[in-house]
Amino acid sequence: VEATGISGGAPPNDLLDQRDQLLLELSEIVSVNTVEQDDASLNVFIGNGQPLVVGNIPSNLAITETYEGHFDITMSDTSFSAVVTDSISGGSLGAAINFQSSMLEPARAALGRIAIGLVETFNDQHRLGISLDGDVDSSFFANPNATVVSLNGAPQNVNASITDISALTVSDYNLTYQGGNLYSLTRLSDDVSVTIDTGGTWPYTTTSVDGFELTIGAAGTAGDQYIVRPSMNGARDIDVLLTDPRKLAMAGPLKAAAITNSAGVSTNIGNAEITNPEISRTDDVPITGLPLANDITLTFNAAVAAAQNDSGLSGAWTNATSNTDGQNFSLTVDGVTILNVTQAGGIPETIDATTIDAAVTAQSAALTTAGISVTGSAVGGDLTFSRVDGVSFDIVLTNTFNTPGGFAGTDYATGTNTINNGSTAVAAHFDYSVPAPGGTLAYDPVTDNAGKSFSIALNANEFFSFTISGFPQDGDAFVIEDNTIADGDNRNGLLLGELQNTGFFIGGSTTYQDAYGQLVADVGSKTRKTEISSEALTVLRDQALEARESLSGVNLDEEAADLLRFQQSYTAAAQMINVADELFQSLMNAVS
Repeated sequence: VEATGISGGAPPNDLLDQRDQLLLELSEIVSVNTVEQDDASLNVFIGNGQPLVVGNIPSNLAITETYEGHFDITMSDTSFSAVVTDSISGGSLGAAINFQSSMLEPARAALGRIAIGLVETFNDQHRLGISLDGDVDSSFFANPNATVVSLNGAPQNVNASITDISALTVSDYNLTYQGGNLYSLTRLSDDVSVTIDTGGTWPYTTTSVDGFELTIGAAGTAGDQYIVRPSMNGARDIDVLLTDPRKLAMAGPLKAAAITNSAGVSTNIGNAEITNPEISRTDDVPITGLPLANDITLTFNAAVAAAQNDSGLSGAWTNATSNTDGQNFSLTVDGVTILNVTQAGGIPETIDATTIDAAVTAQSAALTTAGISVTGSAVGGDLTFSRVDGVSFDIVLTNTFNTPGGFAGTDYATGTNTINNGSTAVAAHFDYSVPAPGGTLAYDPVTDNAGKSFSIALNANEFFSFTISGFPQDGDAFVIEDNTIADGDNRNGLLLGELQNTGFFIGGSTTYQDAYGQLVADVGSKTRKTEISSEALTVLRDQALEARESLSGVNLDEEAADLLRFQQSYTAAAQMINVADELFQSLMNAVS
């Protein structure tokens, strides 16, 4: 603009050429658009219309690491600063941004998901084995976990933990505090949001969302934001805890065999066999059922005619209320008094289904000691007492509460209840007394000899399973005990190896190798797509350059041809002068 003014309006061609070259170089970095002004200056816009130069005011571009491993483009001038990453396109900068969002971060998250899944599943199985040194419940890997990055909220106020690797995605999430009790959680890969209502409870733990849960420590300030990265850093944070080969839990912690005498010879008569037990659990807390407090003995009982008493109270229960002194309601099971109510003093008494259930619960310990088990409930209309040790027992009911609509006469409810003190035959079975309170395992050699699997609970969350096959004889027994000498046992090692063939990811349909193969295939297909796009755009660029050069460029071949033509013209002109000179000299000589 200044040069044009100084020259009286003549275009400053050298400066214009320099400006065009700068714009050309800028367009290699980012998409550029220009708008010419009346004074011949250009306003420059980049990406999707972000102003880089307007008049004589330039803006600055900068790269900022918004949070760990994630970079954004910021634009600023003397009056403002803003993140413009989503508005940048084209050129090497746009390509770098697109690479970060569409390939680098998804690939990192996918690899992290595989690492987290490998660690969790491998550790879960490793903890169920025993090492040469007798270690149980030991982890092989250190657990990587979800990462939460604070953008502007209180650090450490939000924590995340993995709950279900089969539901994990490869996306990051934005958690924003809306104020009050409300948060919004947005999956950044597709902008799908869910609302979280804490109900005013702090700390508050959410239900599982895409395989992870959040724990929010306290309310913050409206607008607080956090980035939740469930799997992004899984591969980075994976670490091995065990370095001593003796600590590898390759063996099974329990073993099973036929009972033997002092000489180590089996005392069983039949040919039944038992497999070594496998441990399983339903939670992630430390294992408490191992080592066993006592060995577990399974003894075969072939007395198919053994009596199993199955006595109970069944049917619909109704209220019974009386104001008459001297009326009584009592219930005794195998000598254990469940309830004994005597009307006295004119004070109304109420006996209903809830009363019966509460009384049974209060006497549960006494019933267990007596060998009585209870199923159902009076509230549910079917309360049953039973035992399976072949000993009969009685249920004694005394009822003189005769209020209409209540427990009337011998039909103590509504006429549908019965007392059954009969016995039923039980099939052949194995008895065991520990873990307490013990139990039976039904086994019929006629139908089960090919193999029947059983599971026994060590506690509410830990179990072991095994299979019995063959034809046991009455009194044959097996013992299940701790595997204190694990040398030569690789049962848990085989189970660890089998993990590679088990689906854990994407709803339990994808194995480790499948997930890694999908990652490689995705990166490969995107790479090839980019190569094809690059080849096509290179052709378009070359065509555009040719079009520009045809108008304003210099064709060296054409310039060379012109140079030859001008040189020949100069030579011809020189010859004409030479001929004219010779003619003049000839005329002069003729006159003289």
